[in-house]
Amino acid sequence: MRPSDRVPASFRYQALAEHLAQSLRDGCFPPGSRLPSVRELCQTHAASLSTVTHALHRLEDAGLIEARARLGFFSCARPEAIVPSGSPVTPEALDARRERLMALAALRDGQLSLGHLGLPDDLLPLPALRRWTRHHLRDDAALGRGWVAGSSRLRQQLAQSLRRRGCEVQETDLVATSGEGEALALCLEALTQPGDAVAVTTPVPLRLLELLQARGHRVLELGLTDGHSDAAITAAQIVADLDARIQADRPVCCIVDLATSALRGVQWDEAACRSLVALCTREALPLMECDLLGALTLRPDAPPLLKALDEADRVLHCGSTACVTGIGLQVGWVASGRHRVQLMAARAVHGELLPGLHDQVLADFLGSEDADRHLRRLRRELLRRIDRWTAAVLEDFPAGTRVQRSHAGHPLWVTLPQGLSAQHLLAEARLHGISFVPGTVFTQGRAYENCLRLTAAHALDSTRRAALALVGHLARERIAAL
Repeated sequence: MRPSDRVPASFRYQALAEHLAQSLRDGCFPPGSRLPSVRELCQTHAASLSTVTHALHRLEDAGLIEARARLGFFSCARPEAIVPSGSPVTPEALDARRERLMALAALRDGQLSLGHLGLPDDLLPLPALRRWTRHHLRDDAALGRGWVAGSSRLRQQLAQSLRRRGCEVQETDLVATSGEGEALALCLEALTQPGDAVAVTTPVPLRLLELLQARGHRVLELGLTDGHSDAAITAAQIVADLDARIQADRPVCCIVDLATSALRGVQWDEAACRSLVALCTREALPLMECDLLGALTLRPDAPPLLKALDEADRVLHCGSTACVTGIGLQVGWVASGRHRVQLMAARAVHGELLPGLHDQVLADFLGSEDADRHLRRLRRELLRRIDRWTAAVLEDFPAGTRVQRSHAGHPLWVTLPQGLSAQHLLAEARLHGISFVPGTVFTQGRAYENCLRLTAAHALDSTRRAALALVGHLARERIAAL
């Protein structure tokens, strides 16, 4: 008897998934072998396209098979049992699930990415950077030296840019790093021990979440009361949640990314920011501020930097020039007078010297009119592109889809109608050579299953417009099949 003949229609995809999983465990499909096509499975098991697709995605979620663009589904090297729906998720299972999610979301050769943050070449200040690089290539000293925490000239420029945004910081308060990732890692090394509880706003920036999990921290996602909800929440509620967590869970620090938090619809105004800083000051709780996209503030009502409200020097401000110069020529930093010596020592031991050429080119570029002109043009163009991408998503995706933008930067947070899995949608899109970032990689639990991140940095040319329309079509098909 075929599995689809003996169970109610609503459970046929589960029965088919279990049947195929048993076949995999029995060795019917050796590791690396191709499974029958979707059409063949429909015929063999007298099942609908929707039933077969749901079953294959269940196997993929469980790590039994993997989708390969334009080739179909293949068995994985070490099949494991499917975690039944509704079963508690152990830390080990969660780690395996995140590993699969990361692999699914990873940018691969030959795929068109609609969701990764890197700026395209037409939005980078390449002529100015080439000009400053040629200038310093004549200086042998710039080629042969390096700095532990950045040269005085570079740190002066970074401090000046923060002072223009309201922060009372000096050159001596800054430690330059190779990027924002290293800045975050240095702060965690200075403030935490493996196993400590760390409170963080959500969605959690992808790199930060991986750093926290790699260090074995207990991650307390603020505003997710049941670990699953992605309902609307206010900034005041997040501050209240942090207060409760301080009393109950004793986190050793709090990490806040205002721009990423805003993608969830949280409106951070000055009053909420002051309340957050005051709470951390009162509780002597270090407050890490992630500000990767802060230089790309696009709205006049954007919240102030937490560091600008930090009279007690409790805020460790982490940033990067990547959103201005691109990732190929970037530098990160931490601004903290209180922890400067500790951070400097940690970087001297664990970090590589910042190359002199890299340092001097950035110092000159950031201190020139080139940087101001580039930022003005970049902000104007990003606003135009964000509007076009937003309109296209709302036109192509199912009714009920919501698009949220932040006050800074070019990510778009897309919330699909309930019941539609962004992870499953991604698996289908990848079969057509298209990728985006599913919302589930920005949390350690089950929140944001129906969310995805797109980025509007690229012009919406005919290729990307067609790709976006195809993803919307796939989403409409899945909604119709529910």
